[in-house]
Amino acid sequence: MMWPFSRIGLWLRRRNIAAIHQRHRRLNTPAYAGIDEVLRKFRDAGGLRHDFQPYKLFQLQQILVRFRPTSILEYGSGSSTSVFAAHVRTHGGQLRSIDESAAWLDNARRLAGIEVGDSHFELRNADPVVGTLDGVPAVGYGLVPDRYFDLIFVDGPSLRIEGVKRKDAVNDDVFRQLRVFPPRVIVVDGRHATVRALEQALRGRYDCTETALMGERLADDYEYFSIFTRIGDPAGHDLPSP
Repeated sequence: MMWPFSRIGLWLRRRNIAAIHQRHRRLNTPAYAGIDEVLRKFRDAGGLRHDFQPYKLFQLQQILVRFRPTSILEYGSGSSTSVFAAHVRTHGGQLRSIDESAAWLDNARRLAGIEVGDSHFELRNADPVVGTLDGVPAVGYGLVPDRYFDLIFVDGPSLRIEGVKRKDAVNDDVFRQLRVFPPRVIVVDGRHATVRALEQALRGRYDCTETALMGERLADDYEYFSIFTRIGDPAGHDLPSP
């Protein structure tokens, strides 16, 4: 029986990705020990089943090494919260993490080892707010920007509108933050519509490295995230924070 071309292509892509991840793990075995422990805790709690997670967290750690943020705003809590929390504990600074699920937020706090009342960490529960941004569907937390952050990480809220996942919807929180307190770095996990909207809005102000997952074929050391870096700050620490 012949598979449709689309199924063959999908199978080949998955096999290629699995091989890339296996090679990367062999070359970076010590770095994966801590990552595997983070993911074990989250999987035991019922989350994080897809195969990209270890590679994703490795890349997130490398982003923190590169840019050395002293303040982080995270839209969407999860295993990334543990990575950010470890960075804050080691280097100082502050993390604000926002999620629409109070239970998941508390789970992320507990698994990241964040103590209630620790002034380095602020975890907020906020319901999704549906709207539009320049004529396209938008979903955010609807919070008013109140301070500057070095790095903004976009992985929430869910893009479901009336029970339907809308891949064309964008996160509008990051645009509100940009208007008042433009960060040094924006990191987007997936959310291709948000990436496209940011590219258009930030042209001439930020450099963008798109996730390789938008392309047809991946190579070793591919870029998992889309990363926007403020022009004039390529190394992540050349410009002073406002």
